[in-house]
Amino acid sequence: MKIYHLFLAALMMTTGSINTITTKFADLTCAKGSGSSQVLNEASCNTCMGNLKPDQINLCDKAEEKKYCNKTSRGLKPDDYELSFGPNSDAYRAKNTTTAPPSAQTCATQLTCCQPTCKNADEHIFDHPFAQAFAMFVGEFLCLLVFKLMVFTNKAAGKEMEMGPQEFSPFVWAIPAFCDCCATSTMYIGLTLTYASSFQMLRGAVVIFTGIFSVWILKRKLVGYHWAGMFVVLLGLLCVGGAVFINPSESCGGGASNQILGDALIIAAQVVVAIQMVVEEKLMTKYKTPALQAVGWEGVFGMFYMSIFCLIFYHTPGPREGDKFENAIDAWAQFTNSSGIQLAIVGTICSIALFNYSGLSVTKEMSATTRMVLDSLRTIVIWVFGLMATNPNDGTHWETFDPSGGGWMQIAGFVLLLTGSALYNEKTIPGAYDADGNLMKEPLLYPLLRVFGLSVAKLPDASHSSESSALLGKNRVN
Repeated sequence: MKIYHLFLAALMMTTGSINTITTKFADLTCAKGSGSSQVLNEASCNTCMGNLKPDQINLCDKAEEKKYCNKTSRGLKPDDYELSFGPNSDAYRAKNTTTAPPSAQTCATQLTCCQPTCKNADEHIFDHPFAQAFAMFVGEFLCLLVFKLMVFTNKAAGKEMEMGPQEFSPFVWAIPAFCDCCATSTMYIGLTLTYASSFQMLRGAVVIFTGIFSVWILKRKLVGYHWAGMFVVLLGLLCVGGAVFINPSESCGGGASNQILGDALIIAAQVVVAIQMVVEEKLMTKYKTPALQAVGWEGVFGMFYMSIFCLIFYHTPGPREGDKFENAIDAWAQFTNSSGIQLAIVGTICSIALFNYSGLSVTKEMSATTRMVLDSLRTIVIWVFGLMATNPNDGTHWETFDPSGGGWMQIAGFVLLLTGSALYNEKTIPGAYDADGNLMKEPLLYPLLRVFGLSVAKLPDASHSSESSALLGKNRVN
């Protein structure tokens, strides 16, 4: 049985990591779409850059100059590289005799202005967050098919399956599905602008908003360690977000074109995620719906909502192909023209379905707290993968580690986010009951603190626990 538990834990971490990685991979993949390619030229850069002089804007035109922009935009000094068109070269002085060499920040801005860039002129980046969100809901819909298959299999075998009273209308799940649509779309837009590891880390902000909404909507009473956990999570968010400001130009390299905006969108989306989680808890408590069935119905309504969103945003002006906010036709054309995008989308669909299944199995076979810890630890997998993976368009890494301060702040932020989550989330204490006869709970972090002998994490008095247990036993007999 322990091997089975290990398999479930590994499956959950693997599929959860694959889901984020495949989504980011699609964001960085070039393919031919339905419209014209996004050609980089002086005019397009000039429109974006405004008042910059033409000889500065020309940095966007030449491959060797763009390489210089790419290097400096990642916070590295120009003299660290022997480039053919660096600011100290004769070729640069000959062309720019009246203009001082552009700063690294200018290059960073121009690089962001000129993105997306692809090797082939007739291709462009797969920038379709709403189409990606639709794929995620297809994966959730598969959970409903699995649930129906389980029901059919159990009936055929003459076994009864725990399904609850089933006295609910499927339309009740349209409410959390709408929240999920809004939150997921916003997070996927943020993911196109920031790093995959930052995306995963900042999702920890949901602890803060969930705590606040549970007090407001569910009338739940939070104790001291809940508030302490929320405060530690806040410190972690400040560290992860603050790392960008230590070296702002870092956000223009690799897989992040505007990390500050991307991080802000992800954090803002957690407000909607928290509302979704509170509503889901209320519905699950009221209707006793099996989790796999609930996820599946959210997938059904999520696909319906995303279809409407894609239709509306196709006719809404925006920054994507064809000057639209979302071009689903272009997304489909790129999907059919690129095996890489096909692999990424299928990976997203399958991984989200398996992630939900394995997560529910971990909760059933082990505990919900184990599921939370595994979900937090997969950030490490995503971060390490991002440090090793390279962008096929320009060879830059998905993520870079800045030893001058920003990278260490990200690591500190991750530790604080994990600590805060472990302080906020609880587990029951076997054999310990409160005055009302309910099993007592403690934060996940307390067993670790007891190893170091900290009195704040001491177990409740054993005699009180045993007396309560005996009293409960008598009450059960009577």
